[in-house]
This record gives sequence, structure tokens and C-alpha cells, in this order.
Amino acid sequence: MNVAHQVGANVLDVDRLMWGRDVEVSLNKDGMHLSPIGHELLASSWLKSTFNI
Repeated sequence: MNVAHQVGANVLDVDRLMWGRDVEVSLNKDGMHLSPIGHELLASSWLKSTFNI
């Protein structure tokens, strides 16, 4: 994160995004794959970070 900040790169912290929400909602029961809600969170976060929407 520090290096990304130093060079001005955008970082999408997927772990923090998913674990910051209810993991039972954002991940499938296997704990590895995104649920439909997890995909929506990821897409929404990417749009916000990329296009400031």
C-alpha cells in the first residue's frame, strides 16, 4: 500500500472490502469465491475508485 501511494497507483484492497462486510454475505459457503453480493461490492468499489462515481 505504501509503494502504491508513493507512485500514485490505485489500490483495491479486496480482502479488506470483503472481510469488512459480512463474509457470509460477500463470499460463497466455500469461503473462497465471491457470492453475487460480493461481485456487486467489488464492481461498485472498482467503479468508485476508478471513476469517482
